[in-house]
Amino acid sequence: MQQETIMVRSAVVRAFFSNNSILVELVTLIKLFPTMKSSVKFIGLVLVILTIILHSCKKDKTTPPILTTTDTKEITQTTVTSGGNIVSDGGEEIIIAGICWSTSPFPSIKDKHTNDTSGEWSFTSNLTGLLPGTRYYIKAYAYNKVGVGYGNEVSFTTSPVVALATLSTADVTSITTNSAVYGGNITSDGGGSITVRGVCWSTTQNPTSNDIVTNDGYGTGNFTSNITGLQSETTYYIRSYATNSAGISYGNQITFTTIKPAIAAVRTSVPYRIRTTKALFSGKVENDGGVPVTANGFCWSTHDNPSVMDNIRVCGSGTGNLESEVTGLNAGTTYYVRAYATNSLGTAYGDLRSFTTIEISPIVFNTDLTYGTVSDVDDNSYKTIVIGTQTWMAENLKTTKYNDGTPIPNVTADSIWDNLTSPAYCWLFYDESSFKYMYGAIYNYFTVSTGKLCPAGWHVSTPADWDTLANYLGETDYHGGISDVGGKMKETGTAHWKSPNSGATNSSGFTGLPGGCNYFPRLEAGGQGRWWCSGPYCPSKRLHYDSNILDGASCNAQCGYSVRCVKD
Repeated sequence: MQQETIMVRSAVVRAFFSNNSILVELVTLIKLFPTMKSSVKFIGLVLVILTIILHSCKKDKTTPPILTTTDTKEITQTTVTSGGNIVSDGGEEIIIAGICWSTSPFPSIKDKHTNDTSGEWSFTSNLTGLLPGTRYYIKAYAYNKVGVGYGNEVSFTTSPVVALATLSTADVTSITTNSAVYGGNITSDGGGSITVRGVCWSTTQNPTSNDIVTNDGYGTGNFTSNITGLQSETTYYIRSYATNSAGISYGNQITFTTIKPAIAAVRTSVPYRIRTTKALFSGKVENDGGVPVTANGFCWSTHDNPSVMDNIRVCGSGTGNLESEVTGLNAGTTYYVRAYATNSLGTAYGDLRSFTTIEISPIVFNTDLTYGTVSDVDDNSYKTIVIGTQTWMAENLKTTKYNDGTPIPNVTADSIWDNLTSPAYCWLFYDESSFKYMYGAIYNYFTVSTGKLCPAGWHVSTPADWDTLANYLGETDYHGGISDVGGKMKETGTAHWKSPNSGATNSSGFTGLPGGCNYFPRLEAGGQGRWWCSGPYCPSKRLHYDSNILDGASCNAQCGYSVRCVKD
């Protein structure tokens, strides 16, 4: 039996590696061993061995493909691009692959689908014929002989239907001989992005984008167009326009006519910062009359009809504000000034303005009284006056040095002066030549508080000094502003004080002058006289052109006031 078993095994092996079948080999074995005791037993042995051999040679099981769906891109109203990536072919060749889609979830190849590849592991699909503004669901698929595999589901919405934009044309403004300003307002983009907007115009009605246009950006909302190169005295038709993917839409039509060329329109302002030899002129060229202004500025004279044939100051060209400081004037002289602007049609003039430069008039002292003198470290000489038990300077201090010879800083700019925290002096409006003689210097309180400002043997007046002065002049309580003390202290006349210089007699000889102040609000000379007092809380005293009172107030240390000294 052992020999029989070996022969069966050999027959099976021969059948596996030859063209003969197992049954043929088995028949051969039966013929060779007719004396076998049990043919059934023999055949069973053969079948067992055959089963083992067949099992060891059996192939792996195949499956449908495995794949993923790529994200959508390039979405339009009717098309989109997607695709898939095949992760595994399932052990069988990919026959076909693509994208299937539906307006309902879980699309399959029973729905619409593309046929894109039969051999690539990655593929791209272009879906067409979609409906605008519709949500779709897509899956990549791949098919082999085992079946269909699907990728993950992706959803997207096609672009909506775009309508023409809705817009209006703005009113035309700033019309000149050759230009105008207008624009439009886009209130709806129609569901699509506004890629170009602007205005179109023509000398015929209903202008379009085929006529002259501006390009004023994109998007919705208001926009403005500046149009140039127009013809004078010409009627134009204008419409705003906006472009989106649906096309070009237009706003309502506006009509306007460019103006006839003319000379410029000019305005002259009132001169200010008038000094002994200079003044500041200002004005404006309101419009150029539709023709470019080639020169503008000011003309002035001592007669009442100045022109560009008289004294002129050229500021420039074009339109806009004008300002210029004119020097070299004569003190105490009345001048007439006009702004002007010249274009090709002629020279236009603004309003006629007049002003009178400051005259350096001598201080009017009380000739019925006897004055003394005192000098400071700068060799400035001052009149002095005895009032009761006190001796006062009858002029404002002018020194630029402390009484020990140390220079006091001279500040000449408002922005610096207003932020000082240290001693300084200046001249009213920083103009020494116009104001030093009459009104003296202006000091801040940091300078006053040094105790070194007045000549040796003198001091800056104190509140107590002013009380003594007021009491001597006949008022026991002048703080309420009801006294006539101020009139007794003011210089008479209107050479320096503004009219009416109420109640001024200068009977005391104090000869108070209206030196103004240097701090916001900066006061011109002529309206008030303000003097520092040395003492706590920065006290000061005031005289007024329109009353005869003497009053006082606390002030900021940065304020710039006059100083009167009192003999120790």
